[in-house]
Amino acid sequence: MAIAASITKILQAAAAGLTSRRAIAAAPVVAVSLVVGISVLSTRSDPAKVATREDAAPMARRWVSTSEV
Repeated sequence: MAIAASITKILQAAAAGLTSRRAIAAAPVVAVSLVVGISVLSTRSDPAKVATREDAAPMARRWVSTSEV
């Protein structure tokens, strides 16, 4: 019985938290964040793809001095 009572208390606290004014005011922010997060994760490139020479970025050029001082 103690477990059922604690589960009931947890559910009541969650329901009260979800219907509070702060939770209702934050709902649009949470929804937009969720949509943006899902869209970013769905547009990632495939990590299993092996880069070829055509896909790789060109190497940066470095100035190398060959003169001795």
